[in-house]
Order: sequence, then structure tokens, then C-alpha cells
Amino acid sequence: MIEEGFVPIKWRRNGATAFLRRKQWWSFEGLDEAQGVYFVFLAMQSFPAGYVSITAIDLKNGKRVVEEQLTGIQSLPGEKIDISSKGKWGTLAFRGNSEINWQLEIDSNTIKASIKQTARSALHRKRLLTKKIDYTLLQSVLNDIEGTISFAGRDINVRGVGYFEHAWGVQPRLSVANWMHFWAPNASGVVMDCMYDAGVPHNYTYIWSGSQNKYLYSPAHFSFNPERPEEPWKISSPDLDLDVAPIIMHRMKKKIPPVFPYIDIDYFELLAKISGGATVNGASISINGFGKYDYNFNRW
Repeated sequence: MIEEGFVPIKWRRNGATAFLRRKQWWSFEGLDEAQGVYFVFLAMQSFPAGYVSITAIDLKNGKRVVEEQLTGIQSLPGEKIDISSKGKWGTLAFRGNSEINWQLEIDSNTIKASIKQTARSALHRKRLLTKKIDYTLLQSVLNDIEGTISFAGRDINVRGVGYFEHAWGVQPRLSVANWMHFWAPNASGVVMDCMYDAGVPHNYTYIWSGSQNKYLYSPAHFSFNPERPEEPWKISSPDLDLDVAPIIMHRMKKKIPPVFPYIDIDYFELLAKISGGATVNGASISINGFGKYDYNFNRW
């Protein structure tokens, strides 16, 4: 697939300053329920600099370790993912093929990992194209993970489920978003409801239930209350009803650079237990598993 690695972003048709809004990122997540370990590895190319974020959470001991750096990102185009970054903070490498598997290698000051992620679900592709926006997502919501990770004094053999995303394009500077992806034995999927400053909504709900991606009603309603982020809440639509019970919550406020920032992010991140169900092609499907929820106000 030609969209594996670096995708050239044609920004000129979106205005003279659209190059300031070009973004491209590759993100991998993994959850080992038995070991109580969750991780997310992200590499992003953007203005004014590339960005790497490496997070690992020990759910059993409530420890969260994060490595974040403004750094160069090297990415090669073509039919394979070949992403790398290095600096005094350490090294990162994503290599593979999203229709088969990826190898994730991290060697940072705080987190070390060597993890293979293998696709189980079909790839999902979603594009938002308007006068001011040209933005594409490539996602694989249910993958198998296996490997090792070391952080917070633990060396852990992990085996569980994973998520992959490659996104690229020209986006507005301002956005507010509700975004949930979830893993469950009967169904895994993504629920998204985003609004851009241009007045453009971007929402979708889809589920992988063992054969193909199926779209559900959109937009879904998120009852998350940022005033009380640790309380249970719901995601609901005519064919989706999910109860969300937060396990661990983190809020991040970040300005880059700190003085006269170009990027200003206010971001909630929750890992949660998910329970409920969906109706797909007239049939009811139970959903009981885990989910990752993002709620953000971004100028980026």
C-alpha cells in the first residue's frame, strides 16, 4: 500500500499559509490486560518541529512514564513504514507493513521496548476534504502485540491487543474533539466527534466485528464531563450504547514553545473499562473490554 510511509502533503491548494498546518503522524498503542500494561508511541511531523511522545502505564501500580521531545523525524515513502528518530533522549523506529505487521523499537532514557504488532482487523481509511481541509486517516483497530517493554523498574513480556494509526494532511489550527477507540472480544472500533474552527464537523463511528468495518450512526453523543473526569459516563447513539468507567486519567496542558507558543494543547486522556453493546446489520453485539479516550482543545 502506497500510504504506508511518508505521504507528500499538497498544501498549496489550501491557501498560501497552509504549509503551517501540515501534519503527519504515526501512532501505535498496546494493552496487555493480564500484565496491566498500556503504551502509546507517537511520531509526528509538523510545524515548527517534529515531535515524539512515548508513554507507558503500569496499571497495577498506578505509574505513568512519559518521554516527550521536539526532534527530527525521518520517514521514507513507499509501500513500507520506515520511520525513525534519534537524539540525546534516545531512539525510536517503526518499521513494517500495515496490512501484515510492524516492529516497534524504543530505546529512550525512561522506556525501552521491542514489540511486534500484527494486524488482525482490516484497514479503515477515512478522508475529510473541504475548502480548507484535506485530511486522511488510516487505522487498524484490532491488532495482536507481543514483545518486551521496560519502564518504572519493571521488565515485562507483553502479549495483548494493539491499535495503529497513520494520519496526514492540512488541518485548521483550532479543533475540539471527542475520540474513543476500544478493544473487546466481539467488536473493536472508533467513535469520533470533532469540530474545527472553520465550522466543519468531522465525525464517524465504525466497528470491526470479525469480518469487515461497519459504519454506525454518527455523530454519537459523549456525556464526558471535564469538570468531573473520573466519574463514569456514556457514549450513545441510536445503534450504540457504551458505559465508560475510567481506570486512569491524565490531563496535559502544553505550549510549544513556552513563550509566544505556536502550539497550545489542553488534553484529557483516559484509559477505561467499556461495557454495553451495538446494533450492526440488525443484530445486537455485546461490547465488554477496554478503551482509550481523548478529549482535547487544540491550537496546533
